[in-house]
Amino acid sequence: MTDREPSRTAVGVALMRAAHQLYDAIPKILDDSVVLQLLSPAMLNHVRGTEDHYRAAGATQLRSHLMIRSRYAEDRLAEAVQRGIRQFVSLGAGFDTFPYRQPMWARSLRIFEVDQPASQRIKRERLEAGAILIPPNVEFVPIDFETTSLDDGLAASSFDPTLPTFFSWLGVMMYLTPEANDAVFRYVLSLPRTSEIVFTFASPAAPERSAESARPSVAELAARGGEPWLTRIDPDVLTAHLLELGFTSVVLPTPEQIEAWYIQDRQDGLHASPRRTIASAIV
Repeated sequence: MTDREPSRTAVGVALMRAAHQLYDAIPKILDDSVVLQLLSPAMLNHVRGTEDHYRAAGATQLRSHLMIRSRYAEDRLAEAVQRGIRQFVSLGAGFDTFPYRQPMWARSLRIFEVDQPASQRIKRERLEAGAILIPPNVEFVPIDFETTSLDDGLAASSFDPTLPTFFSWLGVMMYLTPEANDAVFRYVLSLPRTSEIVFTFASPAAPERSAESARPSVAELAARGGEPWLTRIDPDVLTAHLLELGFTSVVLPTPEQIEAWYIQDRQDGLHASPRRTIASAIV
């Protein structure tokens, strides 16, 4: 990624969100019409001109995961607000649009979008080009994690470490080292009780695929784009590790639970992953 380019994976997620709005059945797993404003005309034309690509099995499987993880995080955030959470930090916010379609229950929150400066700069340009207003409760926090810690980066903002806070950390953990991931978890643990982090993770790689399976995996595609996966962890090992670090509650929804919550009776081919891929940990 150059100093002018957003993360390729962030753009890819936004394209998948647009495809969900354009091609998948109602009700949507995630209602996100704002993403259609956020994308450039060229990006949107790409999605509209490659419907067969987005309806293919691999794209449908990936889109299911991406929509479910965002919906789950937003559902957990809504529950957290009910118990008194007043700050929301989106780590590696990418082209996420929650702050620009926030429901009434989120208006009491102070929302912090944390991302690499280049990605954040491009996003702000797209917000302006799409005539998308930035709500008064939203603050951008540019952090280059190669030179600045999360602690120092948030300290330079209006973030209040004395308030219980909710963190959304989607599609990031696998790109960092185990040590860098633990630094994030320990920071969350330094905040008041009831603070929470929802995140996605990658399990150990499946056995080597047969020669007939020529389609590259998501991890392989990311590596080709210069963003290799650095961390994989077994779900049970992850749960034990988080409890050992000091979290009081760790939840990893099962595929059956995800299916019941978000997929049941859908007719568009979207489905839950057969693996556990998302987790929630409460301080």
